[in-house]
Amino acid sequence: MFVRVGVLLLSLISLLWAEPLSVEALKGQVQGAIQATIGRGVDRIEMTFRPLPSSAHWPDGATSLHILVPEKPFGLIVVPVEWTEKGRSFQLPVQVVVNGFDKVLVSGRSIDRLSTVADIEVVQAEREVTSTLAVGKTPLHQKSELLGKRTKNYIKKGDILSQDQFEPIPDIVKGQTVTLVVTKGTIEVSLPVTALQDGKVGDTITVKGNKTDMKAIVENATTVRAERAL
Repeated sequence: MFVRVGVLLLSLISLLWAEPLSVEALKGQVQGAIQATIGRGVDRIEMTFRPLPSSAHWPDGATSLHILVPEKPFGLIVVPVEWTEKGRSFQLPVQVVVNGFDKVLVSGRSIDRLSTVADIEVVQAEREVTSTLAVGKTPLHQKSELLGKRTKNYIKKGDILSQDQFEPIPDIVKGQTVTLVVTKGTIEVSLPVTALQDGKVGDTITVKGNKTDMKAIVENATTVRAERAL
Protein backbone atom coordinates (compact mmCIF):
# COMPACT_ATOMS: atom_id res chain seq x y z
CA MET A 1 0.00 0.00 0.00
CA PHE A 2 2.76 2.47 0.96
CA VAL A 3 4.70 1.61 -2.16
CA ARG A 4 1.70 2.38 -4.37
CA VAL A 5 1.04 5.69 -2.60
CA GLY A 6 4.72 6.62 -2.91
CA VAL A 7 4.72 5.93 -6.67
CA LEU A 8 1.54 7.96 -7.06
CA LEU A 9 3.04 10.92 -5.17
CA LEU A 10 6.22 10.80 -7.26
CA SER A 11 4.13 10.77 -10.44
CA LEU A 12 2.16 13.80 -9.29
CA ILE A 13 5.34 15.65 -8.30
CA SER A 14 6.94 14.89 -11.70
CA LEU A 15 3.87 16.28 -13.47
CA LEU A 16 3.95 19.42 -11.35
CA TRP A 17 7.66 19.95 -11.88
CA ALA A 18 7.69 19.21 -15.62
CA GLU A 19 8.44 22.25 -17.74
CA PRO A 20 6.06 22.18 -20.72
CA LEU A 21 7.39 23.26 -24.08
CA SER A 22 6.12 26.78 -24.73
CA VAL A 23 4.01 27.52 -27.80
CA GLU A 24 6.76 29.79 -29.17
CA ALA A 25 9.41 27.12 -28.62
CA LEU A 26 7.27 24.57 -30.46
CA LYS A 27 6.73 27.01 -33.32
CA GLY A 28 10.46 27.66 -33.43
CA GLN A 29 11.23 23.96 -33.81
CA VAL A 30 8.61 23.55 -36.55
CA GLN A 31 9.92 26.64 -38.32
CA GLY A 32 13.47 25.28 -38.18
CA ALA A 33 12.35 21.95 -39.65
CA ILE A 34 10.51 23.69 -42.49
CA GLN A 35 13.52 25.92 -43.20
CA ALA A 36 15.82 22.90 -43.29
CA THR A 37 13.50 21.10 -45.74
CA ILE A 38 13.33 24.10 -48.09
CA GLY A 39 17.07 24.72 -47.84
CA ARG A 40 18.33 27.52 -50.08
CA GLY A 41 15.70 27.11 -52.75
CA VAL A 42 14.36 30.63 -52.23
CA ASP A 43 15.75 33.98 -51.07
CA ARG A 44 13.21 34.67 -48.34
CA ILE A 45 10.50 32.79 -46.44
CA GLU A 46 7.60 34.12 -44.39
CA MET A 47 5.67 31.78 -42.06
CA THR A 48 2.33 32.40 -40.37
CA PHE A 49 1.12 29.87 -37.80
CA ARG A 50 -2.58 29.17 -37.36
CA PRO A 51 -3.73 29.21 -33.68
CA LEU A 52 -2.76 26.07 -31.82
CA PRO A 53 -5.39 24.31 -29.67
CA SER A 54 -5.29 25.63 -26.10
CA SER A 55 -6.30 22.25 -24.70
CA ALA A 56 -3.46 20.37 -26.36
CA HIS A 57 -1.18 18.16 -24.31
CA TRP A 58 2.13 19.96 -24.41
CA PRO A 59 5.37 17.95 -24.21
CA ASP A 60 7.95 18.75 -21.56
CA GLY A 61 11.26 20.29 -22.47
CA ALA A 62 13.15 16.98 -22.47
CA THR A 63 10.87 15.33 -25.02
CA SER A 64 12.26 14.46 -28.44
CA LEU A 65 9.91 15.77 -31.12
CA HIS A 66 9.39 14.10 -34.51
CA ILE A 67 8.37 16.85 -36.95
CA LEU A 68 6.96 15.59 -40.27
CA VAL A 69 7.42 18.34 -42.87
CA PRO A 70 5.78 17.82 -46.30
CA GLU A 71 8.08 17.40 -49.30
CA LYS A 72 6.90 20.71 -50.82
CA PRO A 73 6.24 22.92 -47.78
CA PHE A 74 4.61 25.93 -49.46
CA GLY A 75 1.18 27.47 -49.09
CA LEU A 76 -1.07 26.23 -46.26
CA ILE A 77 0.49 23.04 -44.93
CA VAL A 78 -0.12 20.76 -41.96
CA VAL A 79 2.98 19.68 -40.03
CA PRO A 80 2.30 16.74 -37.69
CA VAL A 81 4.44 16.92 -34.53
CA GLU A 82 4.83 13.57 -32.74
CA TRP A 83 6.36 12.61 -29.41
CA THR A 84 6.20 9.84 -26.82
CA GLU A 85 5.84 10.49 -23.12
CA LYS A 86 5.59 7.85 -20.40
CA GLY A 87 4.84 5.18 -22.98
CA ARG A 88 2.03 7.15 -24.60
CA SER A 89 2.27 8.60 -28.10
CA PHE A 90 0.92 12.04 -28.93
CA GLN A 91 0.47 13.94 -32.18
CA LEU A 92 -0.31 17.61 -32.69
CA PRO A 93 -1.15 18.91 -36.20
CA VAL A 94 0.41 22.35 -36.64
CA GLN A 95 -1.00 24.48 -39.48
CA VAL A 96 1.42 26.92 -41.10
CA VAL A 97 1.14 29.23 -44.10
CA VAL A 98 4.54 29.28 -45.81
CA ASN A 99 5.21 31.99 -48.39
CA GLY A 100 8.41 31.98 -50.42
CA PHE A 101 10.00 34.93 -52.23
CA ASP A 102 12.76 34.71 -54.80
CA LYS A 103 14.50 36.65 -57.59
CA VAL A 104 13.15 34.93 -60.68
CA LEU A 105 12.63 35.50 -64.40
CA VAL A 106 9.36 37.22 -65.29
CA SER A 107 8.01 37.67 -68.82
CA GLY A 108 8.40 41.30 -69.90
CA ARG A 109 5.66 40.90 -72.51
CA SER A 110 3.30 38.22 -73.76
CA ILE A 111 5.20 35.35 -75.41
CA ASP A 112 3.78 33.24 -78.21
CA ARG A 113 4.00 29.45 -78.35
CA LEU A 114 7.20 28.04 -79.90
CA SER A 115 9.18 31.25 -79.28
CA THR A 116 12.95 30.86 -78.88
CA VAL A 117 15.20 32.74 -76.47
CA ALA A 118 15.96 35.36 -79.13
CA ASP A 119 12.26 36.33 -79.21
CA ILE A 120 11.73 36.39 -75.45
CA GLU A 121 11.78 39.54 -73.33
CA VAL A 122 12.34 38.81 -69.64
CA VAL A 123 13.22 40.69 -66.46
CA GLN A 124 14.61 39.44 -63.16
CA ALA A 125 12.58 40.55 -60.16
CA GLU A 126 11.63 39.42 -56.67
CA ARG A 127 8.27 37.67 -56.74
CA GLU A 128 6.26 35.51 -54.40
CA VAL A 129 6.76 31.99 -55.74
CA THR A 130 4.55 30.14 -53.25
CA SER A 131 1.96 28.82 -55.71
CA THR A 132 4.64 28.00 -58.31
CA LEU A 133 6.64 25.88 -55.85
CA ALA A 134 3.57 24.33 -54.21
CA VAL A 135 2.62 22.59 -57.48
CA GLY A 136 6.15 21.34 -58.05
CA LYS A 137 7.25 23.86 -60.70
CA THR A 138 10.83 25.15 -60.78
CA PRO A 139 11.18 28.92 -61.42
CA LEU A 140 13.92 30.09 -63.77
CA HIS A 141 16.55 32.53 -62.50
CA GLN A 142 18.86 33.30 -65.45
CA LYS A 143 18.16 33.85 -69.16
CA SER A 144 21.00 31.42 -69.93
CA GLU A 145 18.68 28.64 -68.70
CA LEU A 146 16.57 29.26 -71.82
CA LEU A 147 19.35 28.63 -74.35
CA GLY A 148 18.44 25.88 -76.78
CA LYS A 149 14.79 25.91 -75.68
CA ARG A 150 11.46 27.24 -76.90
CA THR A 151 8.10 27.93 -75.29
CA LYS A 152 5.59 25.08 -75.15
CA ASN A 153 2.55 27.32 -74.63
CA TYR A 154 1.45 30.95 -74.68
CA ILE A 155 2.84 32.93 -71.71
CA LYS A 156 1.21 36.10 -70.40
CA LYS A 157 3.10 39.29 -69.56
CA GLY A 158 4.18 39.26 -65.92
CA ASP A 159 4.09 35.47 -65.52
CA ILE A 160 6.86 33.80 -63.54
CA LEU A 161 8.83 31.62 -65.96
CA SER A 162 9.32 28.00 -64.95
CA GLN A 163 11.08 25.01 -66.49
CA ASP A 164 7.84 23.23 -67.43
CA GLN A 165 6.93 26.07 -69.84
CA PHE A 166 9.89 25.30 -72.10
CA GLU A 167 11.16 22.38 -74.15
CA PRO A 168 14.37 21.68 -76.11
CA ILE A 169 14.32 22.98 -79.68
CA PRO A 170 14.14 19.90 -81.96
CA ASP A 171 16.83 19.32 -84.58
CA ILE A 172 14.23 19.81 -87.30
CA VAL A 173 11.11 21.92 -86.83
CA LYS A 174 7.76 21.72 -88.56
CA GLY A 175 7.71 23.72 -91.79
CA GLN A 176 11.49 23.59 -92.27
CA THR A 177 12.89 22.76 -95.72
CA VAL A 178 15.28 19.82 -95.42
CA THR A 179 17.15 17.48 -97.74
CA LEU A 180 15.58 14.07 -98.21
CA VAL A 181 17.99 11.27 -99.15
CA VAL A 182 16.40 8.36 -100.99
CA THR A 183 18.28 5.14 -101.73
CA LYS A 184 17.42 3.30 -104.94
CA GLY A 185 19.63 0.27 -105.37
CA THR A 186 23.18 1.55 -105.33
CA ILE A 187 22.11 5.10 -106.13
CA GLU A 188 21.29 7.87 -103.65
CA VAL A 189 19.00 10.69 -104.70
CA SER A 190 18.65 13.95 -102.76
CA LEU A 191 15.74 16.35 -103.06
CA PRO A 192 14.25 19.19 -101.01
CA VAL A 193 11.15 18.43 -98.93
CA THR A 194 9.19 20.13 -96.18
CA ALA A 195 9.06 18.70 -92.65
CA LEU A 196 5.48 18.26 -91.49
CA GLN A 197 6.55 17.45 -87.90
CA ASP A 198 9.20 18.38 -85.37
CA GLY A 199 11.89 15.78 -84.83
CA LYS A 200 15.22 15.12 -83.17
CA VAL A 201 18.02 12.91 -84.53
CA GLY A 202 16.75 9.34 -84.79
CA ASP A 203 13.05 10.26 -84.89
CA THR A 204 10.79 9.25 -87.76
CA ILE A 205 8.81 12.19 -89.12
CA THR A 206 6.52 12.88 -92.07
CA VAL A 207 7.90 15.03 -94.89
CA LYS A 208 6.16 16.41 -97.96
CA GLY A 209 7.60 16.40 -101.47
CA ASN A 210 6.08 17.74 -104.67
CA LYS A 211 3.56 14.94 -105.04
CA THR A 212 3.35 12.87 -101.87
CA ASP A 213 4.07 12.58 -98.18
CA MET A 214 6.47 9.99 -96.82
CA LYS A 215 8.14 8.87 -93.64
CA ALA A 216 11.79 9.76 -93.09
CA ILE A 217 14.37 9.38 -90.32
CA VAL A 218 16.08 12.52 -89.01
CA GLU A 219 19.86 12.26 -89.56
CA ASN A 220 20.87 15.79 -88.55
CA ALA A 221 19.51 19.35 -88.47
CA THR A 222 19.23 19.58 -92.27
CA THR A 223 18.91 16.02 -93.59
CA VAL A 224 16.40 13.17 -93.38
CA ARG A 225 16.61 9.73 -94.97
CA ALA A 226 13.66 7.91 -96.51
CA GLU A 227 12.45 5.24 -94.12
CA ARG A 228 12.40 2.65 -96.90
CA ALA A 229 14.74 2.23 -99.83
CA LEU A 230 13.15 2.27 -103.27
